Amino acid sequence: MEAADFVKSHEYHAFLSYNTEDIEAVKVVKDILERAGLDVYFAPQHLRGALELHRELALKIENSACFVLFIGRHGMGPYQGFEVDHASSLRRPIVKAVLREGDPRVVGRWFNARTLDYNEPATEYELIENLIESITGMALLRVPLQFRLNEKMEVALPDRVLKLNVLSTINPEKRLTLNWVTLGHLIDYLRTQIKAFPGFRPSAYIGINATGLIVAQFLNEHREAIGYIQTKGGGGGRELDDEKSLFPKLAGGKRFNLLVVDGEIKTGSCMDVAIRLLGKRYPTAELYYAALAAMVAADSTGQPCNELLAGPCIRRHLKSGAIKRIFIGATFKDPGFFRPYEIR
Repeated sequence: MEAADFVKSHEYHAFLSYNTEDIEAVKVVKDILERAGLDVYFAPQHLRGALELHRELALKIENSACFVLFIGRHGMGPYQGFEVDHASSLRRPIVKAVLREGDPRVVGRWFNARTLDYNEPATEYELIENLIESITGMALLRVPLQFRLNEKMEVALPDRVLKLNVLSTINPEKRLTLNWVTLGHLIDYLRTQIKAFPGFRPSAYIGINATGLIVAQFLNEHREAIGYIQTKGGGGGRELDDEKSLFPKLAGGKRFNLLVVDGEIKTGSCMDVAIRLLGKRYPTAELYYAALAAMVAADSTGQPCNELLAGPCIRRHLKSGAIKRIFIGATFKDPGFFRPYEIR
């Protein structure tokens, strides 16, 4: 299920209890929960200074199905003790969310509450997903927290317009860490595109770097030959790492299809290297290209726009016939994304 599908029994899915000193950190989480479809009560900062507000806060807790107690680097705030005690008296489910630099021991007295420690999870996505699961009491389909809800970006290519998923990150200044579920959905979307292309079946797969090799193995349903291109360097200076690359032996003189599989396309430097190299090594092959995601360019204000950063590179190779078709799973913006940790 998605968070937005959760049927609430109260006015709010959750009451968010926080120390005013930690408001900025909690607000980030509050915004994510709302984007995921949850209605949460988050007391504005200017309303938290008067004792007469106890009655209003108590009413909001009574109208919330769940109580989330945030503990940050500043510890418990002056009203949080009252709030959590009232939630306890109402037998509301209590979730303790320990922010970065927060001390879990501060909330030790509420021993029967589930603790989600921001200092422990490998990724911020796992933390938010677990928080939503704790609030709703139901397992989530985790993809919405990595794809922007109900949003696709249209990218124009020489032969068609691609309607692509948009990968989003919790913190715009940090890279997005893909989980295995999101990776699986991207692979399935690529597989759907590939199967929909009339008469196309790869004779061999060439994975670019570790992620491309992993994805190539998932796409290779017919157990065809698999090769591997390892690159080194970066940007325009990217080149082949001969010692770590492997190329399958394919019948000479025969026309065949090669599917080049990449994890991500940024500027197109890996694409240039792979196409140039494979064109020389397999001169009779028709090359096709698949990527989990491609980075979008930014407009004059720095906002992502419906143009791929590697757009000129992709159009050049499509127009020249160097590649016959390109398949892309999603778009993402700078600074990019990490693969699941197990791949590295």
